[in-house]
Amino acid sequence: MHARLRQLLPIDDIRTCYHTDNDHCDCRKPKPGMLIAAARDHGLDLSSSFMVGDRWRDIDAGRAAGCRTILIDRDYTERPAEHADMVASSLLDATQFILKDEPARRNTSDGRPTITLIVPALNEEKVITETVRQIRSVAHGQFSQFEMLLIDDGSSDGTGFLMEALATDHPNLRVIHNPRNLGLGACYRRGVAEARHQYIMLLCGDGGMPATSLPTIFDQIDRADIVIPYITNMRRIKSPMRLLLSRAYTVLLNLMFGLRLRYYNGLAVHRTELVRCLDLQSDGFGFQAEVLVELLKAGCSYIEVGVKGAEKTKRSSALRLRSVFNVLQTLWRLRWRVAHFDGSRVRALRQSAESPRSQARRAAAGR
Repeated sequence: MHARLRQLLPIDDIRTCYHTDNDHCDCRKPKPGMLIAAARDHGLDLSSSFMVGDRWRDIDAGRAAGCRTILIDRDYTERPAEHADMVASSLLDATQFILKDEPARRNTSDGRPTITLIVPALNEEKVITETVRQIRSVAHGQFSQFEMLLIDDGSSDGTGFLMEALATDHPNLRVIHNPRNLGLGACYRRGVAEARHQYIMLLCGDGGMPATSLPTIFDQIDRADIVIPYITNMRRIKSPMRLLLSRAYTVLLNLMFGLRLRYYNGLAVHRTELVRCLDLQSDGFGFQAEVLVELLKAGCSYIEVGVKGAEKTKRSSALRLRSVFNVLQTLWRLRWRVAHFDGSRVRALRQSAESPRSQARRAAAGR
């Protein structure tokens, strides 16, 4: 059947999940694993893609992957599909909607970018509400559309409850509850899988990156593939030992990979579709170096921006033995992965999805 479909139609790929619900795989709908894997393999931007289906599983999978969804209503006597972006009577009806929507998808209503902000937190009930409100206030004036993914990373206090309360009041806030503490890297991977917008950034729920520093970072979005913040007040917010370890970490990474970055743990802003091309592995804070090194080695452009940090304490999980081991493991893995990394998919995406703002600058430069 698949061979016949390929003969009749210009289909790029066909994928099938042969599991049952009892297998607990990530590829059987309504889980989005198959869509995310296909997007990574073919260099697709899921936030600019449509999921068309006739069952609730299709719609839920599309929403979880960050796609816009179209339900072809066949009046099935099963659980109804909810929250589809459009309901169509036929595949032809859905196709006509997609074609008419094409100009709107190429440009936002006011020309500004869109962003997904991942905010993980572990036992931060004292500060999470104010942190989210401050971030949301800044983002509201900077982007045409934005969402915040609030991730309760196995908290034992009221962090998850407060996140749910915030999401009730604001429709562009979504809450994810991890059954146990999985770490920043795992939270970031989940956020990348769930993201619905052009750019993505992680901001810790403890307010370590103050909202007052965010406009400086956000203003540089769309000027390069990556916006990399570096902390300008390190001596004030870090103990001497943490400062020494941080600088040693940066020097080591630069030497290993031939780079000249000022800081690797500054919570960079990335294009969502580019990050989805990577097979990220690190669960701890070393994920940031993993993303940066692979994208930079693939030729991505970047801008470094100096901002002030506002950590509440000079103690940090970065000094725990587990975290140090995680970083060493990440460095060893990175050394091998970069040596074998094929950045062709990333380079192809950069060329095919260059922003209108970047195209205009390039055209002006060529005059």
